[in-house]
Amino acid sequence: MISSDITTLGSPPRPHFSVRKQSDGIRVEGPSHAKFGHKLERTHTGIEDGIFSEWRWDGNTLTVQNDRYGIYPLFYAASHFGITVSPSIHPLLAEPDVPKSLDYEALSVFFRMGHFIRDETPFLSIRTLPPASTLKWRDGVLKIESGLARLTESRYSQPVNFDTAVSRYIDLMEQSIARRPPTNDAFTVPLSGGRDSRHILFALNNQGYVPTFCPTVQYRPPSTGQDIEIAREICSVLNIEHITLTCCPSWFDAIIKDIQLTDYCAGGHTWSLPLAAYLKGRVSTVYDGLAGSVVSGGFKVDQSRVELYQKQKYPELATLILMESRKEDFNKTVLRPEFRKKIDLDIAIEKIATELKAHREAPNPLLSFIFWNRTRRGISSIPFSILSDVEKVYCPYLDHELFDFLTSLDPNVALDNKLHDEAIRRGYPAYAHIPYEDKRRRAEMTAKDGIYYRNTVKSLAKHLAGRATTKSSTVRTGYLFFRAALALLAREKSLPWYASSSLYCFMLEDCTKMTGDHFE
Repeated sequence: MISSDITTLGSPPRPHFSVRKQSDGIRVEGPSHAKFGHKLERTHTGIEDGIFSEWRWDGNTLTVQNDRYGIYPLFYAASHFGITVSPSIHPLLAEPDVPKSLDYEALSVFFRMGHFIRDETPFLSIRTLPPASTLKWRDGVLKIESGLARLTESRYSQPVNFDTAVSRYIDLMEQSIARRPPTNDAFTVPLSGGRDSRHILFALNNQGYVPTFCPTVQYRPPSTGQDIEIAREICSVLNIEHITLTCCPSWFDAIIKDIQLTDYCAGGHTWSLPLAAYLKGRVSTVYDGLAGSVVSGGFKVDQSRVELYQKQKYPELATLILMESRKEDFNKTVLRPEFRKKIDLDIAIEKIATELKAHREAPNPLLSFIFWNRTRRGISSIPFSILSDVEKVYCPYLDHELFDFLTSLDPNVALDNKLHDEAIRRGYPAYAHIPYEDKRRRAEMTAKDGIYYRNTVKSLAKHLAGRATTKSSTVRTGYLFFRAALALLAREKSLPWYASSSLYCFMLEDCTKMTGDHFE
């Protein structure tokens, strides 16, 4: 196994552009023109395919545009006096005139789901650019126009039977890859034991594009290692070198780096940090399976949830969605009562119920809700924030035509991965014998795993000791220190469930205090 140095990630910092009105004119900072991601040809939507954002300053007007899905991160903070834009939130936080007041309603969702919804961030004055938007700022006036409604009528209005759906899926994936060919040999497909990455790799191989290696990251303990075994088998069949990357040596350090790289908006991706560090400087193109399990496998969609949606029981469905991450125990035990009240569960339920209603006209409402929120604001941080050092990250499942077809299907067609399984089996029969990772398998926590997490607790206890003279506005530090001490004394062999969210709270406090603003 290969170890990667995650400290190299996030350096150099990502660019930003800022313009401020002053008594003697305007102050401009940063490149007047910047492009991120990649553009492809225009499609039936009238919008260029690909994942991208860009800005251009002509001396009077700042114009900012992004892709159809609003996937590529672009943060902005605007006022009558000026505007700052960047694919990273950190330059905006560094601006002294950008308020750091927290958006407690938005945080009420984040502290349950682990990501934000719509275009929200932890801060009221900072937002992400909506999907398919054009932002214009001129002389203190901000205008944002969307070129595509988030929920549109499907081009595929006629019912499609299962066999036709499978055939169409195979053809559209091949077409998506043909539209996204690698430009040189420095490309790869990170492999897991699931469906999304192997489908991409099989389609690439079918068109004569074979990477020299495919990496798989060892998941943090406890891990069955099944995905590594399956990925190795796939590579063996295709005669591709398989690279296994170890998980981060320090989970504590990984959590902090993860929060930084995902801009306080979508943590929980520590597993991907070794991958990003290893690929930095080695490849120019990565093929990522973003949204594959959502648009083709019925991810997080089951019959009970479909029925709740059909019966318009939005609060009940919202509660179910908010509770599935099991973060409420942390909120009830670790958060200070006054902070917890500001992000009360009822606030989050109302916000999610409202967002669920907004997707009711979509052909597959639950899929639409999951994609435009969890995928767009949470999972996309892996390919476009954590992997931002890679020149080009292709996401074949977001090809406009493929996306529109899959999201138009009846929900029952994709449940239990039956559509995706059959498309891979029928499209690439020579590899149909390769199994998928069994998510139901559970690994036993070993003594070595216990040491791994006790080291995390030790680092957290040390961090708490360093904050002893500062009262936290969010966390019951006394309880947290007691919980950490108890875990060390008992030599617990378990994941410290309180570590990630606690560090997020501390880092959020630090970034607000750093600018001189009060956290409250």
